[in-house]
Amino acid sequence: MQDDAQDGDARPEVRRQSGAPLIPAYVLGCGGAGIACVREAKERIATFLGAPRPDGPDDPQLPDLLQFHGLDTVPWSSSEDVARLRPSEYTPLGGFNAGMVIDTMRRSQDTEGRARRYREIQRWWDSDIDPGVVSQGARQIRPIGRLAFYYGFRQFQRAFHDKLDRLRGIAAREEAERQGYEVLARTGEMKVYVITSLCGGTGSGMFMDVAAWVRHVLQDQARLVAVLLMPSVFTLAIDADVQRRRIQANANAALKELEYLQRSPDAWRFAFPGEGELNDVRRLFDRIYLVERENQNLETGDSETLSRPEQVYQLVGQQLALELCTELGKRFWERDANVHPEHDARGGGWSIYSGFANTAVRLPTDAHRRQELARLRADCLATLLDAPELDHEKRRAIGEQAQALLRRLDDVLRPDVFEDAAARSDARLAEALEAIAEQARSYRDPRRLEAYVGEL
Repeated sequence: MQDDAQDGDARPEVRRQSGAPLIPAYVLGCGGAGIACVREAKERIATFLGAPRPDGPDDPQLPDLLQFHGLDTVPWSSSEDVARLRPSEYTPLGGFNAGMVIDTMRRSQDTEGRARRYREIQRWWDSDIDPGVVSQGARQIRPIGRLAFYYGFRQFQRAFHDKLDRLRGIAAREEAERQGYEVLARTGEMKVYVITSLCGGTGSGMFMDVAAWVRHVLQDQARLVAVLLMPSVFTLAIDADVQRRRIQANANAALKELEYLQRSPDAWRFAFPGEGELNDVRRLFDRIYLVERENQNLETGDSETLSRPEQVYQLVGQQLALELCTELGKRFWERDANVHPEHDARGGGWSIYSGFANTAVRLPTDAHRRQELARLRADCLATLLDAPELDHEKRRAIGEQAQALLRRLDDVLRPDVFEDAAARSDARLAEALEAIAEQARSYRDPRRLEAYVGEL
C-alpha cells in the first residue's frame, strides 16, 4: 500500500511499524537505470517500514542493515521525486581520459607484449575504439563501462567495504532490533542485489565484474541476485532503429557472457587492480531476474504493458520492498532456501533465471482522510441541530462517535495517516467541537444549517 499525495499535499508522516520483518541487504545499482531502480526501492522500503524523514521527504532514515549504493559514469545529482541517493551512497566512476589510459597501457608493453601499466585492463581490452573522455556516460559501449569500473576500482572498493562494515556490524543489528524490527538473518548474512540495464554501456559493461568482487568477498554468506532490465523496457522510448538495434545487441552480448559464466565459472578469471587474480569465484549469481515491460499474472493470464521505463523502475522497487521487509518476502526466502538450483547436465554449471510481477494498491489517503474528517464534522453538526448548546454528555457521545469512526478506518487504511483526525480526539476534540458548536450557533435557521452540513 502506498500513499498517493493529491492536490500538492505533502507526503503524510508515517510511524515506524513495530515488528516489521527486515532482511539485511546491500542494494547496488549500476548505470542510470540501475540507480533509478535503487531509488525506487529505497522509497518503497521507507514507506513499508514507516521510516522517518527529518531531513526532507526525499531523504528517509533507514536502518544500517539496509545499504544502498549507486555506480555510474556521470556526476552525482539529486531530484526530489523519490528517495535520493546521498553523496555517500554514490560512487562516480567517470571524469577521466579513458583514451589516455589505453594509450599509456599500450606504450608500457614490454618486448613480450605485457603491459606494465593497467595490466588488469590489458587482459580483456581488445577493442580498437577510442574511448575518449568518460564523463557523461559510456555512450552505450560496454567495454567503456567496464573500463570505468577497473579504472575506479579502488574508489568502489572503499565505498563497498565501508557499507559492508556498517551492514554486518553487530551494532546495526542490535539497533534494528531495539527499534522493533524482526531481523530475518543470522549475523553477517545478507542479500545482495545487483541491478542494471543490459542495454547501455555503463551498467551492462561492469555488472559481472561487480558481482565477481562481491562474491569473492562474501562467498556463501550472501545470496546474490541480479535484476536485469531487458531491451523491451526501453524500446518504446527510442525512435531510431540504429539505437534500438544497438541496445538489443548489447543485451544479447551481456546475456551470452552471463550464461557462459554461470555454466562455466572456472573459465573466466577476474583480476582487479592491486588484487591479482581471483580464484575463488565459483558462481556469480544465485538468482537472476530478467525484467521485461510486461507485468503478467501467469495464473490468470492477465497482463499489463508498462508504457514507460519509469514504471518498470517502480515495479523493480516494489519487488525489492516486498522481498526485504514484508511477511510475503519472509515466506519467499524461507521457501527459496529449500529450492536447489537447476543443474545443467551439459554444462555442469549454475543457471537460475526467473522473472516477477507485482502490483500495488494505490489509495488516495489524503483525499480519503479529508472526506472522513468532513463526514465527522457533518455528524457533529447534525447532532448539534437538536442541541446547539454542547453539554458534557453530548461531547462524550460525539467523542465516542469520532473514535468509532477512526477505528472503522483502521480496517481500511493505516491509522497513522489520520494523525490530524486522531489529534482531535480526547482533549483536543472538545476544543474542536466547541469551535464547531460556535459556528453552528450562527446558523439559527435549521435549513441553512442543513445546507451547511450537506456542503461539508
